[in-house]
Parts: sequence; C-alpha cells; structure tokens
Amino acid sequence: MNFDNHMLSADDINFDKYLNDTEAGEKVRPASEYLDAVMHALMPAHENPTHAKLPFANSWLYFAPGEVTIWGGFNGSGKSMLQGQIMGEYAQQGIRCCIASFEMKPAKTLARIAKQIIRSGQPAKAEVQKFLDSTNGALWLYDQQGAVDASRMIAVIKHCAEVLKVQHIAVDSLMKCVRGTDNYNGQKDFVDQLTACARDYNVHIHLVAHLKKGEGDERMPNRMDISGTAAISDLVDNVVLVWRNKKKERDREASKPVAETDPDAVVIVDKNRNGDWEGRIKLWFDKGALRFSDNAFLARRAA
Repeated sequence: MNFDNHMLSADDINFDKYLNDTEAGEKVRPASEYLDAVMHALMPAHENPTHAKLPFANSWLYFAPGEVTIWGGFNGSGKSMLQGQIMGEYAQQGIRCCIASFEMKPAKTLARIAKQIIRSGQPAKAEVQKFLDSTNGALWLYDQQGAVDASRMIAVIKHCAEVLKVQHIAVDSLMKCVRGTDNYNGQKDFVDQLTACARDYNVHIHLVAHLKKGEGDERMPNRMDISGTAAISDLVDNVVLVWRNKKKERDREASKPVAETDPDAVVIVDKNRNGDWEGRIKLWFDKGALRFSDNAFLARRAA
C-alpha cells in the first residue's frame, strides 16, 4: 500500500464547499428516523456498547459518535502520544481515523505510532510495512504544520466525515486553531463549532488542550486546569486528562528507590456527560516503544 494516498493536504479539499453553512432543509428529518436514538436515550444501560472504548481494562468511557472529547495534560505529559497510540489501535480494528497534528510531521507521527503498535523501539522495515498495510486505509493524516484557521479545521473535519467516512478525528491542538491563550470568545466559538460538527456529521472529535501553568506538575490535574475559557470543558462531552509521574522518573534517575507498582502515568476521566463512569486509570510506560499499558508487568517485560 502506498501510504502517500492517505495523507491529506489543503489541495485535496474543496474548502468553499465546506465553509458554507449546511442547507437548512438538510436538517429537517421525520420522527420515524429516530427510533435507535430514542431507545438509546430511554435505555442506555441495557445496550451492549458498540462504540470505541478507551482501551484499558478499568475504563468505562466510550467515544460515541456525535461527541467531542478534550485531551488535556501539562507539557510533556504524553497526552498526544497516548492519543496517537489509541488512534493506531482503532485503525487496526478497521475504525477509520484521521490525525491532524500541527506540531509534528505525518512521517514522525506515524513513526511513533508504528513503535507503539509493533511494541518495539526499532521496528524493522518489514514490520512497519505490515503495520501500515494492516490499517487498510483506516488511518489518515492531515499534512499541515503551524497555525491553522479555525474555519479551515472545521472544513477538514467535514471533508473527512463526508468523503473519507472517518469516524474519529484527532486535532492537536486547540492552541494551533485559535491564536491567543486569552482569546476566550475564539476558543468558545471554535469548540462550539466542533460540537455542532461532531453532532451533524456523526463523528467523534478528539481535541488536545494544554493546561495552565501552576504550582508544578506533581499534582494530578482536573478540568479546571484547562488553559483558556471554562466554556471549553462545559461544551464538550468528555474530559480526559493525562498525568505523568515525573517524581518517580526523577527519583529513578537519582538512583533513589522507587516502587514499580506506582504508575508511570494516570489517565483521569474528569467528565463523562453521557455515561455514568468517571475515574482514574493507572498506566505504565515502555520507554523504548513509547507505549502505555495498564499492566505493570507487561510494561516492564517489554521495556
């Protein structure tokens, strides 16, 4: 498979088409079309979830269509790395995903995901080819770095959903789509557009957000730490925060004793609007393969 065919650039997208508002008539639907959605609203607990799940044993967060999830963390927490691992795993399952990273070139993003999926710090060319082939057109990347206009990002999402039939779109990050950490109106408008776009096109959007600089990164964050307006966490459906145990890392580097049963990172589900589970998941990190695991023994064995 020639993976260049799964790289998106601005030249591939008719922005004029997607920058225009959807025709009002397209939003009018007969009540009879809503049976499944109505039954889900009435009896969600009695359904067997078929949506993509946060892929760890002790998690009950599902990434349902029509929703937006914020991925937050202090600088260097590994939020983008974990998000990439999850997108790679979904793609192998045939779940169509697109990653729009404005801080990393597609080849570097794929190199990192390849390590994670293959579980090797130095995968061979044949292994990388096997991984790329295994995605079978389910993993796409938008090739643009630097800042991007918010309306353009919305157009990219609509193109991915309508033309490529993508189900999960990862946007890294909010600060690259809205300039200025104090541009609260711009942040609110963009996140509001994301929620509308997710709902209208029935996709799940994963948006990376940074956290405020505070008294240090040793404490675990909560959604109030998200940099910018409080409307960001208010508008989205889920808030997932990634905390990295830097004290454990510093102690190990200083040859101090560390408890290997203490996690290397913790995922904090601080908001789950359409579910009834919020909580924390302990993770361990394979430094060579850049891979997170919820099993300390497996992570140590892989390292």
